[in-house]
Amino acid sequence: MKKKAFIKLLPMMFSLIICAAMLIGTTMAWLAMNEEVTSNGMQLQLEVAPNLVISDSTSEIVKSDISSINSGSPFAITQATNNTKYTPATHDADYVTYSTGLKYVTNPGQISPTTGYGTSLTFANAANGGAGNFYIDYIVYVAAHSKEITETKLLVVIDSAMSGLPAAEVVSGSLMATSIDVYKDSVSSSNYLGTTNVATKSPVYCVGTALTTGTIPQNTSTYLTFVLRCYFDGALESGTAGTAYINTATLDTNKVTLNVKFYIPAE
Repeated sequence: MKKKAFIKLLPMMFSLIICAAMLIGTTMAWLAMNEEVTSNGMQLQLEVAPNLVISDSTSEIVKSDISSINSGSPFAITQATNNTKYTPATHDADYVTYSTGLKYVTNPGQISPTTGYGTSLTFANAANGGAGNFYIDYIVYVAAHSKEITETKLLVVIDSAMSGLPAAEVVSGSLMATSIDVYKDSVSSSNYLGTTNVATKSPVYCVGTALTTGTIPQNTSTYLTFVLRCYFDGALESGTAGTAYINTATLDTNKVTLNVKFYIPAE
């Protein structure tokens, strides 16, 4: 009798097992799908102090008549809107293993959808291409006009971040993890200057340090080159301990526009 009852239950048990397997598969696909942080991309608006000029073109930055730089906009440029989807990554100083300066999680099924963190995670170099898109580089040129500025410091910072329609300042959610790794000349371990992000808005020294100073050249002789590597930091912890800004429970898919400023600090 018991054997017959068990046999009758077998189809139901198989159905439950299949349903459970489908649920697990769906959850994994949901996490993998939301590795891509934004469907609308990012944009940069870059500004400099009035005694500096900025451009994204080497032929523009060297003009002697600064009023003609960038067609009459020597103090600000807007980098074109980017509509690429990005997979979260995080900065790593091991450039031998992670040549881009960024790494990403290769086993996202280990990541909690509510915290954005996981255990036993494995990583790989976050290089754009076959595994997805992880970052976008903006190259800008900065110089002084009128004359070079010596014994000075130059900092760059994310001044504000806007998102949504109508646009509003980003003050919470996954877009707080929008980050910029700042490099001088090109991306390498020796050229890395620091990282700023929307959450902290910490300035990065581009010339000099907290204890030293340097020179900003005059634009008609030469200029400073900076690479701004923009990405979404999947490891950046939010104000809630143990929870990352990027998690599937609070994902924001709007485009983010960053206002980035280069400035000389007041002494």
